Amino acid sequence: MRLSRLLGAFLLVVITTLALVPVSRAAEDFDSIFARWRKIGNAAQSYIDKNGDGDSTVDYKSDVQSLIDEAKALQASEQALLDPLKAQLAQLGPGPKPDDPKESGKIATLRASLAAKIDTHETHIKQCSLAILKGGDLLEGLARTERMRLQTLIFARFTPPVTLEVWQDAIADFGKVTDALREKPATSSTNCRWMRQGGIASA
Repeated sequence: MRLSRLLGAFLLVVITTLALVPVSRAAEDFDSIFARWRKIGNAAQSYIDKNGDGDSTVDYKSDVQSLIDEAKALQASEQALLDPLKAQLAQLGPGPKPDDPKESGKIATLRASLAAKIDTHETHIKQCSLAILKGGDLLEGLARTERMRLQTLIFARFTPPVTLEVWQDAIADFGKVTDALREKPATSSTNCRWMRQGGIASA
């Protein structure tokens, strides 16, 4: 009788504690959140893969940053739900081994319920961590893409007087040119392709 009363008191304490724990979101809420995050991530990744050739009206960086902020907040919320559940499971002690006598049905049910809730919250926390990590990678990719687009715009507005190959020839011939100018200043330029293409050779 005394053992039964102690068990009943213990269950009452645990159930009361559970009632004080914030209520978790419904499973479908998480599914819709993760689906929305995937949509944002896929759109940003597509923009990166296409080197910035996408919908210019979409602020991909802002969308990804909002995703990261939301994931961090949700992760903290899930952790706050997880910690008391772990503490309650620890109060029950380790479950019986195969050769041990079976524990009370109420205790076994409570243990299974706590373990299931803990698993769910831990899964959500891991999903949030992955979203935060992926979001950081996307922000870096978006920054690289914007730098590349800016460089492309700059070079599109500036056409160098000669090609890169010509400049390479100029560097290779520089020593020869300076020597030739000392000996035959009037004709030395005719032997240098880079000077002819650059419009430097004398008429």
